[in-house]
Amino acid sequence: MLDVTVVLLEAGYASTAIGPIEVFHSAGLLWNWLHGSTPQTRASACGLPRSTVERHQPVFARPDAGACDRRREHTDIIILPASGWDVQSEIARHTTLMPWLRKWHARGATIAGICTGVAFLRMRLLDGRRATTHWRWPTSFASVYPKVLWQPEEFVTEDDRLMCSGGVYASIDLSLYLVEKFCGHEIALQCAKALLVSMPRCRQSG
Repeated sequence: MLDVTVVLLEAGYASTAIGPIEVFHSAGLLWNWLHGSTPQTRASACGLPRSTVERHQPVFARPDAGACDRRREHTDIIILPASGWDVQSEIARHTTLMPWLRKWHARGATIAGICTGVAFLRMRLLDGRRATTHWRWPTSFASVYPKVLWQPEEFVTEDDRLMCSGGVYASIDLSLYLVEKFCGHEIALQCAKALLVSMPRCRQSG
C-alpha cells in the first residue's frame, strides 16, 4: 500500500493540504466503496511542530501522526502544502524541516511541493533540477534560488523524485499526477471520476 505523508505548515492555504489527502483517500477508499475494488493508498498528516495547526484561513487541522520526527518509520511520498505569502518567515520558523526532507529523499521517498511550498525544497535538493510554482513567484524565487531550473509555464514538474506544482488548486493536478505515477492510469482515472475533477493539466500559460 502506498503511504503518503502531508506536512501541515502554519499560515498556508488549507486546501493545499486537505485536497491531496482527499485525492489519495479517494484513490484508496472511495472507489472501493463505489465499486468494490482494492484500496491502493493511505494518506496521513504530520505537524511541525504543534499537534494543532492554524492555517492562513480560520481552519484548524489536527495531525494524526504527531510531530514528523516521531512514530514515522516509512513513507513513500511527502507533500508540502503552500506555505503562505511570507515564505522566508515560514522557512525560518521550520528550520528542522529541510534536513528531515533531505533524510527522506535519501531514503528513496518522493517529495512534492505545492505553490510556495516548493521553497522548502531549496536546500540543495532542487539545485540543477526542473521546478515550477505559482506563476507569480519564479522571478523572485530565481534571485534567491538561482541554481533551480524554473519552469513557470508548467503545472507539474518531476525531476529525481522531486515534484513541484503551480498555485493553490494545482494541488489537485499534482495529487492526481502522483496517483497515476504510483498506482497507474486506471486508478487515477477512477479517482478523477469519483471526485468529478479533470485529469492533470499540463501548462499554466493559458
